[in-house]
Amino acid sequence: GGGGSGGAGVGGFGGDNPGVLLGGILHHDPSVNLRLLESSYRNLPQPGDGVWTRRRRERPHVPIPPSYPTQLPPVLENPALFERLDADALFFTFYYQQGTAQQYLAARELKRANWRFHKKYATWFARQEEPAVSTDLYEQGSYIYFDFTLNAGANDGSNAPGGWCQRSKADFVFEYQQLESEMN
Repeated sequence: GGGGSGGAGVGGFGGDNPGVLLGGILHHDPSVNLRLLESSYRNLPQPGDGVWTRRRRERPHVPIPPSYPTQLPPVLENPALFERLDADALFFTFYYQQGTAQQYLAARELKRANWRFHKKYATWFARQEEPAVSTDLYEQGSYIYFDFTLNAGANDGSNAPGGWCQRSKADFVFEYQQLESEMN
C-alpha cells in the first residue's frame, strides 16, 4: 500500500478521521476541517510577503504622551559616558545608532581599546597576539572579532552558533586597505 493512515481519505476526510484540535477541543467534524482549509486557502502567502521594504521615513500620526521622552537625555551627548561603557554597549551603540554622534563616540572608544574596523566585513577586529606575518600590505595572525549578526543560531535550523558575541579567528589576513582609518 500507500503507507497511509489506515483508510483515512484525502486530507483526513472519511475513514478514521483523527480530528482537529481547536481551542483545546478535539473536533471530528469534517466540516470543521473544510472551513479551516478554506480559511488557509484565502490567506495563502503571497510572493511579496517575504520582501522587505524600506523603513518608513514619515513620523507616525499618533499623539505622543507628554511623559514619553522626545529628546535624548543630555548624558548621551557627553563623551565621558562612552569612556566608561563596556565593549557590548559600545558595539550596540555603533551598530544601532548609525549616523549619530553616539556612533562616532562608540567607534572612538573601540579604537582606543585597540579594536580595528574592517570595511569589507563591516566588523570590528582586535589582535589576540602579535601577527605571525606582517608586510606593507597586510598582517596575518589570530584575531578576535565581534559577530554582530542576530539571525544565526537555533531559530534558523542551520546549527550555526548565534551571534552578538566575540569570536576567535586564527590565521586571518587583515589587508591594510580594508582598515578604516577615518572616523566620520
